[in-house]
Amino acid sequence: MNEQVPSQWRGYNFDDLRFNRVLSLTRIELEKHKIANDYQALMGNNGRAYPLFSRLSSAISYADYILIAFKLTRRVLRMFSKKKTQK
Repeated sequence: MNEQVPSQWRGYNFDDLRFNRVLSLTRIELEKHKIANDYQALMGNNGRAYPLFSRLSSAISYADYILIAFKLTRRVLRMFSKKKTQK
């Protein structure tokens, strides 16, 4: 990291600056296209993004929903019920 600049280096000329500018603009455009492609990959055929819940709901059956609701209800009731103390 501690590179010393030679004393004879006088900076960039116009061709170097133009080349670096074109290179930077090209990288920016490529990233824009990558982002656009990633966005389109997330979109469905109808043009709407699929939320996480709709993806999960298509993968889980009604029986699974009932089982999850039963387990969740039991845990919540356990939290709020009073524990009996043994004497």
